[in-house]
Amino acid sequence: MVAGRFLFVSILALSQSALGLAVGSGADGIISSINTISNECVKLNSTLNEFTDNAQITATALKLQGEASDLLKDIKNGAEEASKVSSLEAADQEKIANAIVPLSDNVVSLINGFVAKKPAFQKAVLGGSADGLVEKDLQDLKEATDSFGQAALKSFSGAPKEKATSVLKGIDEHFADAIKTFST
Repeated sequence: MVAGRFLFVSILALSQSALGLAVGSGADGIISSINTISNECVKLNSTLNEFTDNAQITATALKLQGEASDLLKDIKNGAEEASKVSSLEAADQEKIANAIVPLSDNVVSLINGFVAKKPAFQKAVLGGSADGLVEKDLQDLKEATDSFGQAALKSFSGAPKEKATSVLKGIDEHFADAIKTFST
């Protein structure tokens, strides 16, 4: 299901690229992007909550696809910006590390929402299962998460880097658990 692919690409991108997204440059742009992505994550989770095995499943899947596609584009643009940030002052690193904690909570909630919706995904493709697509997407997303997370962390050092690394590790663990869920 195309909607599933875009959704999971977006979830991964959101969880990892928020560290490096910048509307402008430096910490203020990154923090602004983190806040925007966090809000978009809440919005996507709200739409996901509407995703049930009923007559509206296709309409909701299309809505999810649209939201996810827009989010994916924004995150890709932000990831490109992140590659331009080579270093940050210690205070800015700490601000960003603190900002990713609430984002992480929203990302984990969204991942948990997808896992909870597994029964709907099992009937999402003309009454058939999309589990294989979801599993593949999650694997690809986890790989990209690991790669991008390392790239984003390049501008961090010391305690903020440890904090951000710990948060990202938690997100990765949730993705790994979700992959297991959709592989069975």
